Amino acid sequence: QAGANSSQHQPSSGYHFPVLCGSHLPEGELGPPALAFVRAIVTVLGLDQEPAIATAVTLLRRNLLRLLHVREFAPEAAFQDPCMSFVLRDVICLYCNDCRDLDICRDPSIQDRKWNCVVATCQHPYNLIYVENLLVQIVRQRAHLYQLQDLKCVKCKQMKAGHLSSTCSCAGNYQVTSSPQKMMDGLRVFLNIARWHEFKMLEETVSWLLMST
Repeated sequence: QAGANSSQHQPSSGYHFPVLCGSHLPEGELGPPALAFVRAIVTVLGLDQEPAIATAVTLLRRNLLRLLHVREFAPEAAFQDPCMSFVLRDVICLYCNDCRDLDICRDPSIQDRKWNCVVATCQHPYNLIYVENLLVQIVRQRAHLYQLQDLKCVKCKQMKAGHLSSTCSCAGNYQVTSSPQKMMDGLRVFLNIARWHEFKMLEETVSWLLMST
């Protein structure tokens, strides 16, 4: 009986955060489900900018966090979108020539790997080789732009004009305008997409760039 009672208090293996194509936060940053729910619901309610409602939402957030023994301005109290978004622009259905934007990380049907045209009279599947080639082109373009980005002086904030000088005329050092971490975060989104939808060529391209960055 004791064993039965103890098993009733253990969470079921079915209770866990959903893992989607755009999931990027580790479980440590997601926190317990109650805290994740409070962060999400308060963020949604806070979209209403009316002063009276904003004040009530702020008070509600403070009280809920107090119940969870979390400080109001603690890092874990800040909301982070658990699912990243990537919109693939101008995807064309090769059957009906319908052109639309697809959110590959958040669209429910695409999450279920149902790549069907949404036009009622069509409903044909998209050509996934065509979609994967579009994604590979975007990844290569981003890598190209990252390599050719401007350098900025950390002291005077001016862009580097010459090619041979290693320091600015004000004696400041140069740094990249787009950080390597930002580039790697963007590549990880494509890596998640490649693994979720089994895009092998995209996965190989992104994996090689991540090892090179």
